[in-house]
Amino acid sequence: MPQPTVVASFNSGTFTSRTVSTGTIPSWTPQVGDVVVILIQLPQSGTVTFTLPAGWLNPLGGATVATSPAGANMVAVYHVVTAAEATAVTTAWTLTNLLDVSKQGSRVAFVVRGADPNAPIDVSAVASGNSASLGIPGVTPTKSDSLVVGGGGGNSFSTSETVTAPTAPWSTTVGTLSGTNIRFVVQCSTPTVAGSPFAGVALTISRTDDWTAVTIAFAAAGGSGFFNLF
Repeated sequence: MPQPTVVASFNSGTFTSRTVSTGTIPSWTPQVGDVVVILIQLPQSGTVTFTLPAGWLNPLGGATVATSPAGANMVAVYHVVTAAEATAVTTAWTLTNLLDVSKQGSRVAFVVRGADPNAPIDVSAVASGNSASLGIPGVTPTKSDSLVVGGGGGNSFSTSETVTAPTAPWSTTVGTLSGTNIRFVVQCSTPTVAGSPFAGVALTISRTDDWTAVTIAFAAAGGSGFFNLF
């Protein structure tokens, strides 16, 4: 089956609120089954809890977030575009009171097309650390032809730093890799093979910092699973 692809993205900027929005995602005509994803980086935020609005889910599962040693957090949410939203050409969503307490943070949004609309997430993983190397974690997919996407973020509102962009087969999708409020999305062009470990990628940071990272594998529509191989 064809590997899913990222068809649109938006570096949605910073906020201080319980409410998080995608902003208007540019250069995109939504289709039924498109998967809208928001990665929310919350530096120096301590414990983070959230309440998902109707129609939104956590690709990391349950209440899982990526949490660094010093309390930076990355929250991930996703939504599958409905027929009504595609007809209305909806390109922006507001998640009112997503966070249970007002936080300062930043976010990026991206759209995946060609994922299984009924079960778009194959597997996911989280990682964090305090170092000069940010590690997008590896996963072991259960399905072939999935698209592997990683997200990362730093822990500073005011101190500039730079994260080195990945090299092929990884590429930068969207985000801020230099300055303050670091948050970004990367993707790998190599499709998954069911049951075979899929390596992550390490990205150099210009200074030692707390960081968070997530990896999400988006299952291809009609993709084969591990048990289908036997």
